[in-house]
Amino acid sequence: MLHKIFRICDLRDGRTKISHITKRQCFENFVAVFGTDNLTVVADNCRPETVEYLRGLTDQIHQAALGNAASFLYALKLAGNLPQDDAVYLVEDDYLHQAGAETFLEEGLERADYVSLYDHPDKYADPSPNPLVKDGAETCRVLMTRSTHWKQTNSTTMTFAARVRTLREDAAIMGPYCRAAVPADFFMFRDLLKRGRTLITPIPGRATHCDHYPTPFIFDGPIPEVETRDAGAIGGTAAAPVQTAKGAVRLGNAPGGRFRAPVPVIIPFFKRQDQLNQCLAALKGQTWPVEIFVRDNTDDNVYFTAAINEGLTRFLDRPVDYLLMLNQDMYLAPDAVERMVAFMDAHPRCGIGAPLQLDATNSQTVIWAGGFEAFPAGRHQVGNVADLDHDAPILWANGACMILRKTMVRQIGLLDPAMVFIGSDSDYSFTARSRGWEVWRIASARGVHEHGASGKISDLGIEAIKLDDLIHFGRKWLTGGLYQTLAHGKDPSAEQAGAIVTQAEQARGWLKRYMAEGRCAEEVVDGGRLRRPEELAPVTAAKGTLP
Repeated sequence: MLHKIFRICDLRDGRTKISHITKRQCFENFVAVFGTDNLTVVADNCRPETVEYLRGLTDQIHQAALGNAASFLYALKLAGNLPQDDAVYLVEDDYLHQAGAETFLEEGLERADYVSLYDHPDKYADPSPNPLVKDGAETCRVLMTRSTHWKQTNSTTMTFAARVRTLREDAAIMGPYCRAAVPADFFMFRDLLKRGRTLITPIPGRATHCDHYPTPFIFDGPIPEVETRDAGAIGGTAAAPVQTAKGAVRLGNAPGGRFRAPVPVIIPFFKRQDQLNQCLAALKGQTWPVEIFVRDNTDDNVYFTAAINEGLTRFLDRPVDYLLMLNQDMYLAPDAVERMVAFMDAHPRCGIGAPLQLDATNSQTVIWAGGFEAFPAGRHQVGNVADLDHDAPILWANGACMILRKTMVRQIGLLDPAMVFIGSDSDYSFTARSRGWEVWRIASARGVHEHGASGKISDLGIEAIKLDDLIHFGRKWLTGGLYQTLAHGKDPSAEQAGAIVTQAEQARGWLKRYMAEGRCAEEVVDGGRLRRPEELAPVTAAKGTLP
């Protein structure tokens, strides 16, 4: 297990030595790359608003007023209390990381005692201020792991990973180098290496110290000048580091100069590991950072709505703007999340957005582009991509993929828990619209949906749940005038709605009876129609209890 201990101070200037990059950017980039699991923050000399901001990301906050060297020793002590076979990454507040950095740390620790992701530019200079570098190079060995080449190196800054066991053994050596205000990291590592420890860094580096010079090759172009506001505090607004498709760190200016946090993605999962693998692979290739939460329903099936609500609750107190609901059989295009975020940013009254859903066998065929009649009819807009390539307000969004504005979720609440399995997407869309929020199709965002796998009736228990959902939805919406308004008058009249609910209640009664009799789906279903009791053969004593 890899733990992360992030040391941060914001009472001094919030900018790093590369003047237009802020500590806010560095921290948010760290969260985007590593997530918040197993994260501890040492908030050393931080403003109260910064501490409050950090508490929105992790409850493992240690406030202190120690200074640079002493805060490192404090972090080292925290690390020493972790399980000795675990690994820990000790991080300063002025680094940017590439996507996948955690993988490289784990691989590096298979080959060395200490791992740095920063490849110092001074080790390529001629002459170099580093006395161990001659003719623009240091004497070292090159090795390889599964994902990259590495080189042994002679020193690094106070940002590195090691096993807890190693840190415990070396703490007494490190201590004397942290007596001044600033740790003597160069000399500390020289001493450790003389005692037989090994230190490696990947070629090229996978992180950059935002010092005078960046790590060679980590940026996908010159570091651009970006406009920021209130850069002195970590909690202030700043330009945003995001991850490009090829994984290099790029700095971009989000609308209004505000940083956009990673988008949490909530996936209810049930049995089909092949679908989940494809879904996750598509998410990992996104051009906008995401944080993934999979609710595994395989052994403990709470069904769709409860799984989504569990995920929403998990992220509602995080400093995020949007949350994404996603089915395991929905595979997003690489720029889909970024396009949805851009649309939501540009449409502040849009509470719910949904991408085009493309057919799995023909990428030019759209199988969903917005809802017409809602549940129970559930008619969708379908057609060719060329005819549906424009954004448009829609009556309801499909739960296979919905981006939600967190502000809206806080206002209207979670999905209705009384709708267990189906219909909660249209229900939530109508609830949002009844409270003044808009629901839109985001045509530039797209994904492939393996749609239609759940149409066959094979489990009477599931069908009973679906009927319960229909009955609840009907009583809640179909018989009211507000629903007629929200549905633009296209859905059933009040009289027709009453008949739909009555028929559903009758069918639910039949299902209850059939399940008590031990009948199977093949016996009671005819081409998708539930047979009436008088159409079925009498139940024999061997089959079950007579009604």
